[in-house]
Amino acid sequence: MNKFALVSVALLAGTAFATPAAAQLASSGPRVEALAGWDFVRAQEDFGGNYKNDGAMFGVGAGYDLGLGAVALGVDVELSKSDIDDVVTYEEGGQFVQATLENGRELYVGGRVTIPAGVKTDVYVKAGYANLENELELAYDDGVDVFRERISDTEDGIRVGAGFTRSLAGNAYVGSEYRFTSFDSDLDKHQVVAKIGLRF
Repeated sequence: MNKFALVSVALLAGTAFATPAAAQLASSGPRVEALAGWDFVRAQEDFGGNYKNDGAMFGVGAGYDLGLGAVALGVDVELSKSDIDDVVTYEEGGQFVQATLENGRELYVGGRVTIPAGVKTDVYVKAGYANLENELELAYDDGVDVFRERISDTEDGIRVGAGFTRSLAGNAYVGSEYRFTSFDSDLDKHQVVAKIGLRF
């Protein structure tokens, strides 16, 4: 797993546990939120080499936190999509190949641990399961004919992340989160997202 991701999560987790949170109560109850941010994807072996790309992502999420005093245990579900859509060309087996890749929807479900870092601020770490849908169209040109193939598949991954939320007026909150997802194929995703949500 990416060392930068592990260090980021560990640092935020350490900060959270070092905070004198005993005087504060962790947020509790259901929540819904809208997400938007930056998505960076890297694949070492796909398309015949080291492939990198980035773009915008957006999504919606929901969850529930069970407050246990100065800590809360929670669950998250999320549906998101990236606008990454790229065309890559390379040679394979004497053929010229044009590959068009589009990231489809991404599903996530996982758990989190939240600790208050102030009267209105919570910090958390999270981990869980992700599922990514990809659309890949390949055009093979051998100099005589062009053959086309369209592949739609999904792949499983593990996501770790860390972030914070800041309470606003009423039940509203804003926040930010970094997460790293490693999928079964040689595909990694780094995402930095902003969020706005409501607690009930």
